Amino acid sequence: SDGTELHIWKNGWFGTMYQTADGVELLREEVYIGPENHYAGSTESFDDLSETAKDEVREFYEKQGKLYDLQAELERAWKAYQEDSEHFCAFMAGQETTPAASSEQMFYFTTHLTRTISGNTVQTTPRCDAFDRETGESISLTALFTCTEEKLIVDLLNLAEKAGSGPSDAALQAEMEDAFRMEYLHFSQNEIWIEFPRGTLPSQEHTYLVSVAFSDDCKELLQPWAVPKQVEQ
Repeated sequence: SDGTELHIWKNGWFGTMYQTADGVELLREEVYIGPENHYAGSTESFDDLSETAKDEVREFYEKQGKLYDLQAELERAWKAYQEDSEHFCAFMAGQETTPAASSEQMFYFTTHLTRTISGNTVQTTPRCDAFDRETGESISLTALFTCTEEKLIVDLLNLAEKAGSGPSDAALQAEMEDAFRMEYLHFSQNEIWIEFPRGTLPSQEHTYLVSVAFSDDCKELLQPWAVPKQVEQ
């Protein structure tokens, strides 16, 4: 915004580097890896979708584009460099989309957004998207569940607490219930994950992660067609 010009270097493997005229790297933007480029163990892949669904999913992510503002990230990096050039570390930004879970009717992908928060602290935030595996129609996360968001987070945290993976502190659980948003929720084949990003829970300095296994009680919170097929671990 102050008129500073940057040099842009593109590399097929390492992404795009933004440097000052005297060679200081301000930000590295990672190469985007789409859902069709990931294969992992027992998880189904993009290739397992119908041809119609593949086209719809591709179009969805093309339209979605970047979940970050590149210009804003460059401005943040430039400001940090000006404030402390001696200890400055190049910022990072990027995202990739990977298969996460599937059922007979549904397919779940997770987009991992990576951004520098400050200094050399980098945070990766997941975002879940759900699709009908035959038509490719995007399904809202709220439609997957049989209850309201307010009841969902209470029930999930109670199940996690019983299993020993949730907050045992009532005050922390209350913070989570107040802070919860559906975008904090994502799936794996055997669990639901709730990830509270850094800064969303007043008492916690860092990201806080809660997992809930697909027990019978957990499955009751989901529409039957939305429950991922469990796999042996």
